[in-house]
Amino acid sequence: MRALTLISRRALALATLAPLALLLAGCGDSSTAGVGGEGTGGFGAVGRVDGFGSTIVEGRRLDDRDARITLDGAAAPLTAIKLGTQLALQAEGERLLMANVEAEVIGPLAADLMEDRGEFTVLGQRVVIGGHPALAPVLEGVTDLLAGTQVEVHGLRRADGAIVPTRIQVRAPSLATVRLRGTVAALDTTARRFRIGDLTVNYAGAALAPAGSTLANGRSVTLTAPRSALA
Repeated sequence: MRALTLISRRALALATLAPLALLLAGCGDSSTAGVGGEGTGGFGAVGRVDGFGSTIVEGRRLDDRDARITLDGAAAPLTAIKLGTQLALQAEGERLLMANVEAEVIGPLAADLMEDRGEFTVLGQRVVIGGHPALAPVLEGVTDLLAGTQVEVHGLRRADGAIVPTRIQVRAPSLATVRLRGTVAALDTTARRFRIGDLTVNYAGAALAPAGSTLANGRSVTLTAPRSALA
């Protein structure tokens, strides 16, 4: 069993953060409720993993032995849940039903870490280390954060769109695809482009989730694409 200490949307709102939580539908049973919610419908709790031993969400102990774990939507072992990773999950009674591990952005640093400000940029997204006192990031493989370094960043969005990281992991230099979660802006369906933060995306060659959803300004999406799709 694993110990997952998670922060719900409600708690994050009190901390003045604006996370892009994955809202998970309930199972249609009157006894079903997402963690932190009541009744049918489910509720996507989101937050960082703080430790292991049993599954605890907002003080509520959940049995994770039969939980379905996914990594970016694909089936994964329980070991995919690491310290600092961000999860979206659903529970029923005292059982954890499913949890999806979701990075906020995976890609290359645009420039060296600005050490005086504790900031760097990945795919047009500002990442602010220490942007919230309760969210110190877990580091894996990190020595120097230099331009071009491929990183996987888990974190939560502030109201200004900056990512407050809970985990930063260095990825292989040969990483061919990038990943980004964010809000669509400046959508141009003729040119098949939109923006997330300061990044312009040619979505013709990208995989978008939720699958089959209609793009619109203000809609949250997850983008996976070859680096050539970036403007």
